Amino acid sequence: MTASLDEHGGIAAVDMIRALALRCPGVAAMSPTARSYLPGRTVAGVTVDEHRVDVHLIARYGTPLPTITERLEVLLLPVTAGRSLHVHFEGIVLPGETAPVEDDQPSAATPTGAGADG
Repeated sequence: MTASLDEHGGIAAVDMIRALALRCPGVAAMSPTARSYLPGRTVAGVTVDEHRVDVHLIARYGTPLPTITERLEVLLLPVTAGRSLHVHFEGIVLPGETAPVEDDQPSAATPTGAGADG
């Protein structure tokens, strides 16, 4: 079954996008530089809004970045629900290096800028 961004308020889609991206050859990990804030937790590497899906990731050395982007476009097509896909490469894991540990975590704070007056 494929999820769309409209199911369950987008929560199922954020998880699906992350899972599919991590299965893509050449992707080492999701980057913690961007995250979705969901009820009680955050999801690293994926942000979604009305018009776009942003995937922030760390690549494995050896796979050309345009190839990873093309693979993600195909893999994520069923769950982007007509939104544009933007792939951000935040780093590259070299041979012999360990990919960063995923750090999805319970959300103890509101996102930066949420509720701030500016």
